[in-house]
Amino acid sequence: MSKIEKKMEHKMGRIETTLAGFLREMKKMMSEVKEIRRTVKSIEEKVEKHEGILSSLSEKVEKNSNALNGVQMKVSSSSEEVKEVLEKIKYMEGRLNKAEERVVDQEARSRRSTLIFHCVPKSDKEDCKAQITPHIKLCCTDAPYRK
Repeated sequence: MSKIEKKMEHKMGRIETTLAGFLREMKKMMSEVKEIRRTVKSIEEKVEKHEGILSSLSEKVEKNSNALNGVQMKVSSSSEEVKEVLEKIKYMEGRLNKAEERVVDQEARSRRSTLIFHCVPKSDKEDCKAQITPHIKLCCTDAPYRK
């Protein structure tokens, strides 16, 4: 073999050794890439699962928010109605107090002008004059002070 051939063979051996090292490194990298792909796929699946859960939760939050807004509107409306009812109650209490005062006053006034006759039977008839006249005449005719 010639000197050039020896050099070429030596260089070829070094190239084969270097290529074998590269090949081992490439296989190792390919294995690592496969592992990374499996990990990425697992992460993607988990992300998809969580996106579904988040989407479902988001829909529930939106529904609950809408329901809460409806409840807030009803509470606000009810609060206004309660205020109106309280105002009406205060007004009616005032009117009731005035009516009670009038009743008491009317009772007091009616007692002042009522005469009480003894020996006259109590009756529910309305014509008091006709009922009491015979008794007044009887009492007045029998009185000792009469001339």
